[in-house]
Amino acid sequence: MKQCTVKQARTVPSRLIGWNAVPVSAPSARSFSNKSYYFELNKQIGERDRDWKELLKFFEAEGGNFSGMNYATTVSKLGRFKGRDLSAMRKDKRYPNLIKSLEKVMTSSPLSEFGQGARHVANAVHGLAKMNQPNKAIMSKVNEEAEWMVTTGVPQAIANTAWSFASMDVKAPELFEEIEKQAPRIVKEGAPQAIANTAWAAATLGHWAPALFKEIETRASFLVKDGKPQEIANTAWAAATLGHSASALFEAIETRSSFLVKEGKPQEIANTAWAAATLGHSAPALFREIEARSSFLAKEGTPQAIANTVWAYGKLQYDAPTLLAAVDSASEVLIKSGTTQSFANVALAFAEIGHKPASFFNCLEMHSDELVKSANEQQITNVSWSLVTLGIASENEALLQALWKRAIETDASKFTSEALNQLVQVDVHARASGVELPPVSPSLKKRMSQAAKADTNAGSRFEDKYSALLTEAGFKHDREVQFLEGDYAGFLAIDFACKERKIAVEFDGPSHYLTELKKGAKPNHGRENGRTTAKRRLMEQMGWKVVNIDYKDNIKLSTAPKEKVEKAGGMKEMKIKYLRNRLKLVGVIL
Repeated sequence: MKQCTVKQARTVPSRLIGWNAVPVSAPSARSFSNKSYYFELNKQIGERDRDWKELLKFFEAEGGNFSGMNYATTVSKLGRFKGRDLSAMRKDKRYPNLIKSLEKVMTSSPLSEFGQGARHVANAVHGLAKMNQPNKAIMSKVNEEAEWMVTTGVPQAIANTAWSFASMDVKAPELFEEIEKQAPRIVKEGAPQAIANTAWAAATLGHWAPALFKEIETRASFLVKDGKPQEIANTAWAAATLGHSASALFEAIETRSSFLVKEGKPQEIANTAWAAATLGHSAPALFREIEARSSFLAKEGTPQAIANTVWAYGKLQYDAPTLLAAVDSASEVLIKSGTTQSFANVALAFAEIGHKPASFFNCLEMHSDELVKSANEQQITNVSWSLVTLGIASENEALLQALWKRAIETDASKFTSEALNQLVQVDVHARASGVELPPVSPSLKKRMSQAAKADTNAGSRFEDKYSALLTEAGFKHDREVQFLEGDYAGFLAIDFACKERKIAVEFDGPSHYLTELKKGAKPNHGRENGRTTAKRRLMEQMGWKVVNIDYKDNIKLSTAPKEKVEKAGGMKEMKIKYLRNRLKLVGVIL
């Protein structure tokens, strides 16, 4: 290997060991003074940072005299190259020589002697990660010396190191244990990017990190106020992935929702929405802003980003007609370039919200072969369930038949309880709609039957009160009446029913209704959701007359003016009259 051009070489002086200069020939005293020589090398490395060939050429010529700082800078600069450049660089014979030399330097002595300490260690590891070049020896060394690394490193260096381990999927228990110990300092002194990257790394590697996320909660306002949309999204995603409630974080996000949605990229918006829904944060301002940018998201977002966003609306039961219409208009592109997971999530959102798309399922039917071939069991049942829940089994029978065929040919043991429950509903709804599905195997039928019997629903205190009121109104009924027979007996009970006359009365609580996104809208005060509509449709198809009692009506009655109550003869009489009027709608005169 070539050396720097010098007149006389000498051994590296002991005072420079902390800079980890390789103990080979070093430049003469005239060529450098203490650390200045290595700064000069770094300057020359920087001048070559636009051409990876020049960087490797410089290493080949001068690497014998590199300090830890020079190694870190070189690897960091090389880490910026992507695509074809990165592929060609990795094939260059000088590249493995650099990696081997870096490994020797970093593992042959304490990391405290590498460059200027934790910062250069972090830069070197970060460069390896950017090149997707995991080095077991180097990563093990960094993890072993995690206490030094985290204790002496600034938050950015710690974040870069943690990010590198996570991006290369290398476990680092000691590193994250030390991060937990230093969490107050890391979060207090760290910039939003450093905090976000550390949180993202912990979540990606599955480290729960309670101390870290506790500290993030205390700095939530700072993080959201000073952070970029990507940093905020990554932090929210990390909290949701690990199951940290992050209440303060999402309260702060609500206050800046307009900025986050306006300035954020579709993936960042999707990650924030997904995190909110996963943790159960309603975040109405955030979802209102997203709805306002529906066209942008549907046009610019990746299939995954679109799917995760609409899934969040379905999960939180938000009525989002503008967003769903925009997504439906992008169906062809979404299905051609998306994954089976994205198809399933979009289908679920349509069904949960009860929004019948004009194009989505028709486009999906055209690509049913790919879906049936590539989707897993849960995705198959999700799409099938969505079809019957929306009442379009007949319209898209070819798609449903293909999905069902795949399902019944699958080993019954592979289905989760949720998937089995969905299969029961698909079978029941399809038959009620006049769609004949092929019979299932005895083993699958047994598991579906068990899932149906396990799906029980206890009555609420409001149902107890309304049962008494219905009795006083003269409506003879039974509670929790099972209206399916055979293998699925016990599935989907009716709240109050007169089986002889096939009259069903359903008390619909808040969970049966969507939430509108207009300002001032109360939660669960919108139209009924997809599941509620589907159940009523099923009962009607099976010959039942259905009366739905809206919980909001109960609120209105219970809070009626005193004069109105007295005029009706009291609260009980007023509610009984209401029930009689509801029953009249299906021809029941009491």
